[in-house]
Amino acid sequence: MVETRSGAGASLGDDGGGEQVIHGVTSKLAKLGLTAKEKTILVLEDEKEDGGAPVKFAVMGKVLSTKKIHIQTIDSALRPQWGNPRGLTFTAKGDNVFLASMDFERDRKRIWEGAPWTVSKHAFVLDDFDESMKPSEIKFKRLPMWFRCDDLPFNWMNEARGKSIASQVGEFISLDLHGNGSRSGWGQSLRGRVWIDLDEPLMRGFPIESKKRKMVEWYPIKYERLPYFCFSCGRVGHSEFFCPTPAERDEEGKFPYDASLRYQDPWKQESQWHQARARDDTKMHYHGREGGPTRQRLLSTSATAMAFVAIHARLAVFPPRLSASAAASSLRSGSPGSRFPPLRTSTGNSRRSLRYGRRPCRDAGITASLELDLTEDNVRQAIVDAKAELAQLFDTSVGMTGEVDLAELDGPFVKLRLKGKFWHTRATVVARIGNYLKNRIPEILEVEIEDESQLDDSPAAY
Repeated sequence: MVETRSGAGASLGDDGGGEQVIHGVTSKLAKLGLTAKEKTILVLEDEKEDGGAPVKFAVMGKVLSTKKIHIQTIDSALRPQWGNPRGLTFTAKGDNVFLASMDFERDRKRIWEGAPWTVSKHAFVLDDFDESMKPSEIKFKRLPMWFRCDDLPFNWMNEARGKSIASQVGEFISLDLHGNGSRSGWGQSLRGRVWIDLDEPLMRGFPIESKKRKMVEWYPIKYERLPYFCFSCGRVGHSEFFCPTPAERDEEGKFPYDASLRYQDPWKQESQWHQARARDDTKMHYHGREGGPTRQRLLSTSATAMAFVAIHARLAVFPPRLSASAAASSLRSGSPGSRFPPLRTSTGNSRRSLRYGRRPCRDAGITASLELDLTEDNVRQAIVDAKAELAQLFDTSVGMTGEVDLAELDGPFVKLRLKGKFWHTRATVVARIGNYLKNRIPEILEVEIEDESQLDDSPAAY
């Protein structure tokens, strides 16, 4: 229901001294010289539903990134992470602020319990949805995180002392008492869930004084699924390249914070090692000195073809004996060479099939052996590794002189410099190198060329 109120005490700045104060803005509005119509208050009866569509279960979210994120990117990143809940829709509500609505409360609860979520390594901060609030009133000030603290004394691995330790890290939520500790038992590490204040730097650890051990010791902590954070100030939401309060580096040129705050699952590390080993074995299998299945198949095909040619030549020189009637028929049919049908080999078809997809591509499905952090030295090293991995792009044996170098690193954005002659188009080279860098260093968002003129493939650009 909608109505307007006018008359004494019903408008802003009336003559009867009944001026209404609305959120402390009356003095500001008075300076604007409002007209009588502008002073009329509009009253909305929004306590009850007006028969419109029912409000779905929803959460508000914001991507902590200095770059504007498109809603399609949000949908593509979070829909599979959330298990594609029924009725999930995303609606933009501001700069990197989105409303996610779904059909069931259990999905909304599961999304909250699974936080933190990330979009391209950037934190997606959740907040409760209240339809009576304005988007600007939602602050997105905290983030739920799981942390781990290793090498604690055995008698500290229980609920009572664990809660005290977790409260030192952030606002306490819960403890994992089943997988990493129990009420009266021991676990491998203390695992707790706390609210992290996004306006405060991440805690790297804390000193604990033990009366029984009679000493004060430092215990570092690590965070699970830690999003992009600043190595300079330690806050989640930006990198050291965009830090408003940059810190000084130490004598070794390092920032106060580093990637050691991220918890790495030992099983995942072992899996990455096995993937790297399998990739190296596959590379040697197909490109090693011994020769892989591709080379063996080519050699086998070539040997078979040569055998058929030799038999064909021998038959032409020493034809088999024929009966009189067969010989007469053969002579009447044409030249002596026509007595034997031309032999067909599979060499051409084999090479054609190998050319169009059967031969394993050396750089197909590039997977990073070990993920690297985003630093200038790591980007340069990844470019060196890419040149070795994508050797066909830089084959100097056929007169190619192309070179790729790092031109600029601006936060998560990488710019490359090209020079020389490439076998492939320069746009292809940038795309292939960019794909490798993003796989090797997931924090990289975009890989671009330093100057558009460097994409020119004409000889004048060499």
